[in-house]
Amino acid sequence: MPEDGVKTMQENILERVNEVRQHVTHLFEDANKMGDFNLRAIVYFAIIECFAQEYFAGSGKVNAEMFCEFILEFSKNNSSYSVLAEIDPVTAFYHHEQEAKQANFSLDYLEDGYKYEATQIVGLTKSKDLTAYLSKNFKSDTEKHSYIKLLYKNRSKLSHNCTRPQTVPPFCHNDDTIYYMPFGNLNNFDEPTEWKLIFPNSYLQNLFTVSIENYLEYCRTSSRDPFHNSKEYRHWYE
Repeated sequence: MPEDGVKTMQENILERVNEVRQHVTHLFEDANKMGDFNLRAIVYFAIIECFAQEYFAGSGKVNAEMFCEFILEFSKNNSSYSVLAEIDPVTAFYHHEQEAKQANFSLDYLEDGYKYEATQIVGLTKSKDLTAYLSKNFKSDTEKHSYIKLLYKNRSKLSHNCTRPQTVPPFCHNDDTIYYMPFGNLNNFDEPTEWKLIFPNSYLQNLFTVSIENYLEYCRTSSRDPFHNSKEYRHWYE
């Protein structure tokens, strides 16, 4: 039994977990005071990457692997985020559009002017057929189009192109789901609609908050300091 006034290891861990939780809450609150939605998103990504790099410290994994695997691991119990592991048939189609069209695939089954959620898209029979074709014929390329990998790709694009708003990924929307919006060429209505994949800010914050909270619970039950590798260098680039 510990002496009076001496905390047990479990009590110390609980105190540390609550300390980190409170700090993360303040970080998100401060980020949300920023008027620029893209800068908010960069802060969100920086927060989650600290946890991902802590969890995988010493593993030899690169940033992209740590980011993707951390989020998949600590959001897997929430069905709202299960789509992250799925392949996005739309961006995968654009990657091999010419070959897919020659095989009689297209995105014509998507109704112009309609907003589609990612969960809707992957559930459509024609989407499943398209994904199956692309996975069979262009496996390594198609695997790059899982939603979680596309999220990391957008994170990288955001940080590199933030000074050029026209090229910045659209993170500014406040919906709490991944979705697609159709964009047409106003100068040429004969051109086909291009579908843009959007990861809204609110979705990012909620996803990252859930992942961090589940990680902190894991730390509490495993008697692990959330940042016991705190001396490890954190880095944005690979």
